[in-house]
Amino acid sequence: MKAQTAIEFLTTYGWVVFAAILLIIILYMYGFFNVTAPLPNQCTFDPNLPCVFYRFQERELVFPPQGGFGTPMRLVVQLSNNLGYDIAFSNNTAAIHVENIGKPGKQTYLGNCSPKLPNVIKKGDVFTCTFEIYDREVVPSVGKKLDFKVELNYTNCFADPYYLVNGSCMLGSNYSKTGTVVTPMEKYTGPTYFCGDGFCILDENPYNCPADCPPPTAILLNASPKIVTPDGAQFSVITAKVLNRTGGAMANIEVSFSSTPIGELSSISNTTNSSGEATVLLKSKQSGVAKVTATAIISNETTVTFRAVPARLLLDAYDAYLGRCGGGSYIIAHVVDSGGKPVKDIAVSFSHNATGVSSLAPSPEITDETGLAVSYFMDDKLEKVNITARVDMDEFDVHLRNSTVVEVVDCQACNAPVKGDWIIDKKVVCEDATITLKGNLNISVEIGYIRKWGDLTFRHVNLIFDGSYHGQRGVFMNRESSFLISDKDNNPLTSVDGSNITSSFYRYTFWVKPNAKSFEMRNSFISGCGFNVSSWNDRKGYDIVDYRTGLFVSINNTAIMNNRFDGGGGGRLIGIVLNSSHNNSITGNIFNELYTALYLNNSKNNIISNNTVNALWGFSWGYDYGIGTINPSIWLIDSSNNTISKNFIDGDSVITGFAGPAIKLDYSSDNQIVENYMEQCEDEFALTDSNRNNISNNRIRDFNFFGVDMVYSHYNIFENNEINDSYYNYGFIPVEMFFSSYNIFRNNSIRTGGCSSEDGGEIRMDGSHNNTFIDNNLYGCYRIIRNTFPNVYETSENITIIRLNLNQEGSYKPSYKIYFVNAPNAVLKDSKNIDYVLVVNSPGVNISNNTIVGRGVNITNSGLTRVEGNNFTGGPTYAIYVSNSTAQIINNTVGLAPACLSTAIYANNSNLAILNNTLTRFMSAGVYISEPMASTQSIIKNNSIYNSCSGRSGVFLVKSNNVNITENIIRSAVAGINFTSSNYPTNITNNTITSNTYGIHCYSYTTQPTLSSNWFSGNSQNCLGCTSCG
Repeated sequence: MKAQTAIEFLTTYGWVVFAAILLIIILYMYGFFNVTAPLPNQCTFDPNLPCVFYRFQERELVFPPQGGFGTPMRLVVQLSNNLGYDIAFSNNTAAIHVENIGKPGKQTYLGNCSPKLPNVIKKGDVFTCTFEIYDREVVPSVGKKLDFKVELNYTNCFADPYYLVNGSCMLGSNYSKTGTVVTPMEKYTGPTYFCGDGFCILDENPYNCPADCPPPTAILLNASPKIVTPDGAQFSVITAKVLNRTGGAMANIEVSFSSTPIGELSSISNTTNSSGEATVLLKSKQSGVAKVTATAIISNETTVTFRAVPARLLLDAYDAYLGRCGGGSYIIAHVVDSGGKPVKDIAVSFSHNATGVSSLAPSPEITDETGLAVSYFMDDKLEKVNITARVDMDEFDVHLRNSTVVEVVDCQACNAPVKGDWIIDKKVVCEDATITLKGNLNISVEIGYIRKWGDLTFRHVNLIFDGSYHGQRGVFMNRESSFLISDKDNNPLTSVDGSNITSSFYRYTFWVKPNAKSFEMRNSFISGCGFNVSSWNDRKGYDIVDYRTGLFVSINNTAIMNNRFDGGGGGRLIGIVLNSSHNNSITGNIFNELYTALYLNNSKNNIISNNTVNALWGFSWGYDYGIGTINPSIWLIDSSNNTISKNFIDGDSVITGFAGPAIKLDYSSDNQIVENYMEQCEDEFALTDSNRNNISNNRIRDFNFFGVDMVYSHYNIFENNEINDSYYNYGFIPVEMFFSSYNIFRNNSIRTGGCSSEDGGEIRMDGSHNNTFIDNNLYGCYRIIRNTFPNVYETSENITIIRLNLNQEGSYKPSYKIYFVNAPNAVLKDSKNIDYVLVVNSPGVNISNNTIVGRGVNITNSGLTRVEGNNFTGGPTYAIYVSNSTAQIINNTVGLAPACLSTAIYANNSNLAILNNTLTRFMSAGVYISEPMASTQSIIKNNSIYNSCSGRSGVFLVKSNNVNITENIIRSAVAGINFTSSNYPTNITNNTITSNTYGIHCYSYTTQPTLSSNWFSGNSQNCLGCTSCG
């Protein structure tokens, strides 16, 4: 039974036994049971002390400590401090435990880890532990794997409470770590360098291996300069020189720098050069003392003082002349450093050598943020006084001196000095005085911290500027200044008591600065203000417009009323310049002999009314441009919402006879220009890039070129204006538009002058769309300018002309033409006395309900054109001419004038609908059609065609095809309907043909026309040459 059980067991589990035996055989074959097989290399310590390098080898021949000589063995292990804190090793705090190495049996050998105290191993640093074995009884063979148990004893420096204060690690907590190193015995092939081997090489330095690289023993620290201006730009050079124990320079030493409590370093560290020097730059925007520390294991300190140190003392008098009658002069000292920057908080002392009753105070005075110290000098004796300022700073060895001279002079009216500037730094009222200034009038004083606001009033004062060249003298309204220029009784009718500001010869300036407080001028006179500072460049009037070109106003809410402004000598001068100046009232003034009366730049909501602009100094364009000038009387640039009303502008130029535009708008919108009277100007209105302006109820007379000239201007309204050109200068174009759209002209009266030649026109447009002309009256005669199309010119869409009334005036017959050339969808409606309408390349034109008294309507190369309800009373050729076009000719009346037309309606190669027209007084034909479009059918229907001029044909078809002639009344012609050379069917039905010589004359044809249901009466012969006469 047992045998059977055993057999069953082997049968069941025998394969398991067999597999186990096979595994043992395989393991044995691979040496897993060979106790002499070498162990794998390893170096295992705490995970936070990972191995970086390890080696066990013979050393070179040395003299061991126990005497004799031999070849010792050395184990080197390098680890990384990843413990998260700084550590330190004392002497002999590392050991290895080995067996059968050096001596038989188990042995322990001490070693050292480097760097060791007093040096520490920082977090993340690598350190090296070395173990020397001098015993030689048991020396392993080269290549044999050896097992070492390593023990390390170290100190946690962060546990020492003084470590972060002074770097001490003596009181830290002690710890032990063990590890295993398995490595083969290696033969000596040369030195292995490591920290602690006595050689400072490779990447070792005093920080990571002070045992081999002795740390610096001295740092020499220098700052140059020691005193620096705290402007954030000037700096001191900080130089640290690192020395070893013998005083030699140490290269490649990293030096750390810090600066407290102020200062900005160019770098927080640098490396010493071959001279042992490392440099950084130090600057600051704060005043104070910066303590600079340089550290390279050891430290040293120096200081840099940041404060501005005076290097120069500048001295000047606000006015080199002072009146002895109570006035004074501000003495201005300016203290700067070597870089020209102001130095504040410096005491400046002032002294003088005056012999009169005098004062100079305050002294000393402390400089402000701008480096200024100001004192005030007064004296009652006519003399020249030397005034001296000085700065003394012994601690910085600074001693500065400077001097200036002030002359004490007599006074004239209102205590103005007879020489030098007149300074108004308080309220002054001046009446009934004449003052000649050999200096400037300065209202308000602002010198650094000195702010004294002036308030000056003139009542019946004559102020004369006496200078040596243009612009030397002037009026300067400074911060918070006020100036009232007026007469005594504030009555514009009493002109003898007004104030006058003039010059003896050379011109002066007048500037109301942006920070002035108020300015008002009433019932007074200005002459000689401003001078030319622009270079001449073709048609550009000004290169420069500033305070030198006229009364220059840069504040708001001024009132300039009932004054007279005279140019007084020509040049490109301006009466008043409003520069970024708003809500001003400029009314009732007279402007004479100026280049421009009013110039507005970026100014809004001003009222300009009831002013008179007389003869201007016009400058001619020259022969290249024709006769004329370019200076506007009133000029707006980038200005909006201004009201210009009831002004009288006479552009009678002193030079050419015509000044430039009366009113010129550049980039200016939403202005109201109403009820002005303008005459003898180059152009009356000139608009460039100006939109939504309302120009109404103005009277324009005797313009030389254009009444209204617009370029790139849109949505403007011109209403109820009277525009008359010059009868003797032959004004060319009352209205001209270039690339200007959506403008409205309504109820204007437009008159041209002399008609001695055809060289001008009424309205001219180019590239201008959607403009509307309603209820305008035109007078005069038509002329051509430079052989271009006049009137409504080319490349302009959607032009609307309604109720245009053309009137003859003078001895010449009116000859008004309307040209729609490249003008799609134009409308001419309800207008009178039209001589000629030309439609070329313009589809969609509508000509309706007009009175056309001359050469009629010419339609050429145009799409569907509608001619409806017009009365044609002129001659002598055609009332309506159509060529290569499609036209609807409906309800027109032709032939009301005494003269006989050649042909009422003439068409060539066109598609026509001629309906319900009345055609009379023609000599050739009422309707003449030549070669209509074969692919379409023209129709002549419900027309009344009768002739009182012995006309040859009512309807004359030449090479005409597909024409449907029906329900017409045709009488009193040689032939009612005349055919010649017709090739395609023509239907003639339901017509009434009476009192003709021949009712229908089929002269020459290929295809016989279809005649049916026609009614004949009173004809000499109803049909001639026709196969039938239906």
